[in-house]
Amino acid sequence: MKSRAFTGLAMLVLLLTTPGCRLFMDIPDEPDDDTCIVNGVLDPGEVCDGGLFLGEVSCQSLGYHEGALACTATCQLDLGGCSGRCGDGARQAGYETCDGDDLGEVTCLSLGFDTGVLACGADCSAFDTSGCEGTPDPCGNGALDDGEICDGDVLAGETCASMGYYGGALACQLNCLDYDLTDCMTFGQCGDDVRQVEQGEACDGLELSGHDCTDFGCRSGTLACAADCQFFALDGCQVGHDEDLDGVDDNCDNCPSVPNPLQSDGDGDGLGDGCEQPLAPQSLSTLAHFDPFLSTLPDYIQQSGTWTQGTDMILGQTGTAGSTLLHDTSFYLVDYAVEATLTLAPTNENGENWAGVFVAWKGTGPTTTAGYTCLYARDEKAVQIWKFTGSAWQSQSASTITGATDGTQWRRLRAYVSGATLRCSYLDEFGFSASVSHTVSLPADDEFEGPVGLRNYNGSAFFTSLVVYH
Repeated sequence: MKSRAFTGLAMLVLLLTTPGCRLFMDIPDEPDDDTCIVNGVLDPGEVCDGGLFLGEVSCQSLGYHEGALACTATCQLDLGGCSGRCGDGARQAGYETCDGDDLGEVTCLSLGFDTGVLACGADCSAFDTSGCEGTPDPCGNGALDDGEICDGDVLAGETCASMGYYGGALACQLNCLDYDLTDCMTFGQCGDDVRQVEQGEACDGLELSGHDCTDFGCRSGTLACAADCQFFALDGCQVGHDEDLDGVDDNCDNCPSVPNPLQSDGDGDGLGDGCEQPLAPQSLSTLAHFDPFLSTLPDYIQQSGTWTQGTDMILGQTGTAGSTLLHDTSFYLVDYAVEATLTLAPTNENGENWAGVFVAWKGTGPTTTAGYTCLYARDEKAVQIWKFTGSAWQSQSASTITGATDGTQWRRLRAYVSGATLRCSYLDEFGFSASVSHTVSLPADDEFEGPVGLRNYNGSAFFTSLVVYH
C-alpha cells in the first residue's frame, strides 16, 4: 500500500511541475494534431470543435469589446475576430474612458487640477488622477454639481427632441454650463427659418415658400408662419371684423357685404357670387374698395351736411338740403358698381327723405356741378335715379318697392354703370327688392365720370358700409 501511495503522489507532483500543464477548466495545452477530430463533438482535450465551444466563452467573456470567436483546425480558440480590449493602448469610444497612454486629449488641467500627469485607470473606465495636483473643478466628473446643467454624458434628461430639434445627439459643453447643440442643429427645428418639408413643415419663421396673404384669399396684409410651423398664420392678413357675419374676415372675404360662408365663386374671378352684378355676372370681378366704417372717416371729403363716425357706421345728417360724403375712387368707361348698406332714423325728420349712393360727382369746391345718385325715397317707398345738372336735381327714373315698410331695417342700394346705362337696385332686410335704369349718351358727355360716395337728403341715415366694384 505504501508503494501505491507514493507512486500516486509522485505523479501529482510531476503534473504540477510540468510546463504547459493546466488544471480544472482552464484552456489546455494545444493537443497534438492527431488528438483533434473536427466532428462537431467536444472530444477530450478539445476546447472547441467547429462552431461548438467549451463553456459560455465569447470575445466579450475574454475581455474584448466586440467580435466573434472562431475555432482553429486544431480545435483551439481563434481570437482573430475579436477586437478592442482594455490594455491594447487604444481607447474605444463607448467602451472606455481611456486606455494606456490614450487619454483622449484629457489632461490634469482640463479636469480642473493645477498641474500633474494624468494616467488611465487599470480597468480603462476612469482616469487615474493620483498624479494630478490641486483642487479639481467638479465639471467633468460625470455628476451634476451645483451650477451645472450637464456634465459629460449626464444631460439631466434632455435630448435634441426635448430641445425642439427633429433629431441628433445632444452633448454637453466642456464648461458644463450649457448644452452643445451642434449635432441637433444638423437636423433642424421649427423656428430656424429653414423649411423642413420632410418634417411636415408648411413654413418656418420667415421662410414662407413665396406665399403671401393673397394666396389665402386676403387682399392685403402680412402673412406669417404659425408657431408650430405646420400652418400659416393669417392674423396679419385680417382686419378683425366681419361685416356680413358669415364667419369670414372682411379682408379675406370675396364678398364682404353679403353672407357667403362657403366663399362660392362660380366663375372663379375672385369676386364672390353674392357680389356679382345680377343679370351680368361677368361684368364685375374686382373688389376695388370696401369700407365697413370702423375708423376711416378722415379718408373722405365731406362736401355738405354733417357726417359723424360712430360704432361700426357713419351717421349722415342734413336739414332741408343734401348731405354728401365723397371717396376718391373714380372710374371712366368701364363697368363698375357703387354699393351702400344703411338704416334710416326711426322717424322722418324733415318731410321727404332720400338716402343712397353718389355715382359720379363733378364740382367746384364744395359745390356740385354735375352728378348722378341712386337713392331710396322714404315716403314714396321707391328706388330712384337722380341727376344734377348744375342748378337743380332732377329725377330720371323711379320704381316703387312693393311691400317695403317704413322701418329701421337695413337697406342695400347699388348703382351699376355699364357703358351708357346706369342701373339702380334696392334690397332690404325683409327681402323686398326693385330696380330701375337710365341710359345717357356716352362716352361723348362723360356723365358717369368722377368720384363716388354717399348721399343723404332731409334727414338722418346710418351707413354701415360702402363698396366699390369694377
